Amino acid sequence: MPVLDLPKDPPLEGANTIAYPVMSVMLFPQEEEANRRRQWYACSMAGAYIDWKRREAPWPVLAEFHGWIEDLWDLP
Repeated sequence: MPVLDLPKDPPLEGANTIAYPVMSVMLFPQEEEANRRRQWYACSMAGAYIDWKRREAPWPVLAEFHGWIEDLWDLP
């Protein structure tokens, strides 16, 4: 069974930081689907990054998303 690594505090007040990790496991619950889960999560994070950037989020908030950029290169 997958272990959910949920963030404790959102980078901005009112931000939803739990939806994407939970949704990725709900879509791909099997351990053998872990790569697909990671890819879906990376795409979701890219979409969230664009949304936050359009809202003119401060740089430290946007920097929280940079760790997922590498995973996007592995997409089929």
